[in-house]
Amino acid sequence: MLNINKKKILEKIKILQEVGLYILALSFFVSTAGFNIGLGIIAIGTIVKLFIAPKDINLGNKNILYWFLFSYIVLAIWSLFSVGGIDSFIYHLNRQSRFIVILLIGEAIRDKRVFFRFLVFLGISISLSSFNGIFEHLKYPSKRIDSFLKLTHYGPALMEMLILFFAMIITKTYSYRYRIILFSSFYLLGITNILYMKTRAVWVGLFLGQLAIMFFNKKKRYFILSIVIILIIAFIGKETYLRRAESIGNIKTDTSNTTRMKLWKAGIYTFENNIIFGAGSNNDNSTPFFKQYIIKKSFKIFHFNGDPHNMYISFLAEYGLGGLLYMILIFYIIPKEFFRYYKARKRFDLDGIFYGVIGMTIGFYIVGIFWNIWYRDYHPSLGFFIGLGIFNFLYSNNERTENEKKIS
Repeated sequence: MLNINKKKILEKIKILQEVGLYILALSFFVSTAGFNIGLGIIAIGTIVKLFIAPKDINLGNKNILYWFLFSYIVLAIWSLFSVGGIDSFIYHLNRQSRFIVILLIGEAIRDKRVFFRFLVFLGISISLSSFNGIFEHLKYPSKRIDSFLKLTHYGPALMEMLILFFAMIITKTYSYRYRIILFSSFYLLGITNILYMKTRAVWVGLFLGQLAIMFFNKKKRYFILSIVIILIIAFIGKETYLRRAESIGNIKTDTSNTTRMKLWKAGIYTFENNIIFGAGSNNDNSTPFFKQYIIKKSFKIFHFNGDPHNMYISFLAEYGLGGLLYMILIFYIIPKEFFRYYKARKRFDLDGIFYGVIGMTIGFYIVGIFWNIWYRDYHPSLGFFIGLGIFNFLYSNNERTENEKKIS
């Protein structure tokens, strides 16, 4: 009797987590509150399962999860000894707690059917936000607006999701024509919005993320087609976008580029002066060191807030040598686990999803060179961890397939 009741409860939890997943996807580009509600529902389901059926929890790739948990806890304690002290400790705990739950979304995805629905809700979120961004841009051409929340840091998050849709389209993971057309419409709307927001780092990340997918999938014609579409939209738009693209490599006269390089140096200076524990995990703690360096070098920068505009320099400036823990996660643990999955995978029909996760990850890494997207520009890091959550779904699915083969 108890087993029957437990099965019924677990079935209801699965449905509950699935609903949470759809709310999360639908809210991602529209409502932060909605995103948190969806995430909370998934977390509640996992907590209940922890008490009644802990063996039924699918953590996916435990090495990534455990290393992040280890880094999260160690760096929280580490922050207490930084310049920021207790404020840095609290900021670190609050800012990154959601990442842990996002890694568990593989629990809610479960199968390819649920993942398709997740993509549809995510695509609706992209469409709503992109319609808003395009309308606002046409109304106010000088503004860089890309979401309902009117924050340009949603751009890299949009880039990550468009790379995922690009992978779904060219690999034909879902073979029905109407699904490919649906994904293509989401993709084109998002691409138009990304062009209008004039964010060069996002353009580069999108290009290289899609290039990585083409490398794995070996279908160049789709990549060329996507570039042609982008150029057509740019041509229909204004000359401004082409000039913006040309300025990417200009490190001599482009004010944005020269200022960013000065901020990188200020971030390195902050690290050198707090080499062990860092300045603390809030930009306010780094600001005095930035000010010292800028005055020392007589740089003409009128607006700065301790943000080096580089995720990797930020790790070191905020955590000192402790920041290497996140570097190891990003550049060693994650690539290693991706490679292990690729070599051991049993279900090749899910390859398109995996290529999408690889492209998302590469795009995130590229944008991280130019923006501090782990902390300050926060939404892209949520997108990055959603990608890892999707990878956990793939990993669990592969383990399940392997076990079924052993049994048979």
